[in-house]
Amino acid sequence: MKPLAPSTRRRILDATSLDLHVARTTLDASLALIADSLAGHPQAARYDQTERSTRLWCFTHERDHRQCEHDGLTCGGTPVDTTDPTGDAATSPDPAAAAARKIDGTLVQLAALARVLVVEITAWAPPSNEMQHPDPSATTAPDGWCASCWRDDHAHQPITVRGVTSIPYYAGVCQWCGDFRARYKSLPPLAILRLRHQGRRITETVIEQHLPAGKKAS
Repeated sequence: MKPLAPSTRRRILDATSLDLHVARTTLDASLALIADSLAGHPQAARYDQTERSTRLWCFTHERDHRQCEHDGLTCGGTPVDTTDPTGDAATSPDPAAAAARKIDGTLVQLAALARVLVVEITAWAPPSNEMQHPDPSATTAPDGWCASCWRDDHAHQPITVRGVTSIPYYAGVCQWCGDFRARYKSLPPLAILRLRHQGRRITETVIEQHLPAGKKAS
């Protein structure tokens, strides 16, 4: 693999940090819905007694062809008549169970990869104790983390630095918050930060809805 540019490495880590924050903030709600779905499986479907419902079955992978389509496979499906919807539901793969297994497997892989990455990086530059164990009761962000993003329930967003140097684009904040402050003469409102950390796209319309009256882009 061709070595990545230093700025690309940082950009990947920044994007990954944001993705993980979104995953963490929505994990509990997602698991609750999965648990509800698991508790209700199998579910009896209501088919008209005068009609027969046809679905596609993949004999290659021995499962409903919709699962193969979801996994991006092009194995094709064979029409199968369904006359027992309750029994069919009981013998069909439960998408909630599959989702739970995929989440768990991905989390295990993620933890292993994150540990490998930390070991490789910190072998050359060990982090400070503050970076490893930030104080959850602190009122200010630890060194190296965006003080603006920290306002959103202590969200950890690294301060963006220029190229191969350690000089930040903006002192004390990430580049996104710094760009926002440069344009609107104030740090982004907390409501906007929360939307951004949830993975929402921050458009001009969203900004206008949450920006205090009298604030305009320069």
